[in-house]
Amino acid sequence: MKNLLRDLHEKAVSGPLDPSKPPPDGFGNPAQLWEPHVWIAYQDHFREPEEDETSEGKQIRQQKLAECKVWEVEERGRYEVERKKIEADAQLRAEKKIPNSLDISFLGGGWAFLLEFSTVIVIIFALLVLAVLHTLDGKEISTILAAIAGYVLGKASAGATSGQSDSSRDNSSSSRSPQ
Repeated sequence: MKNLLRDLHEKAVSGPLDPSKPPPDGFGNPAQLWEPHVWIAYQDHFREPEEDETSEGKQIRQQKLAECKVWEVEERGRYEVERKKIEADAQLRAEKKIPNSLDISFLGGGWAFLLEFSTVIVIIFALLVLAVLHTLDGKEISTILAAIAGYVLGKASAGATSGQSDSSRDNSSSSRSPQ
């Protein structure tokens, strides 16, 4: 999605999103809508009246400014429509790669659990390989396995403790609430 949004931004900066609807005369570079810190805004072109400007000239200047503002609103609207299309397309692509029907809730902690579990398994297999190759001896392997066990059991007991404190907090708040 980031690449598609970057492409949309580059397209918007390089010219009007819809070439059949160019900016009005005097607007300047369309990139000023998307990179205002780089370009002089079109409002600055129409802000200062000329010294000998007539009321008709002032009306023309204000009319051009109004046309530019209308075009800006339309261009920003076109950008938003394109951005929403990109988001919808990215969502569809993501759903095709990882369908909504994929349910890993049976693992207990979802994707985080799956990542932690696979990491622990990889570490254990790496220890097994290092032990078979006699790179590590028994003391080092037992220390690393104890650390892994401590991490896993500490995480499990912390999850159980937080679950109990949440349920006890819910019970205490419901007993205090007026009925």
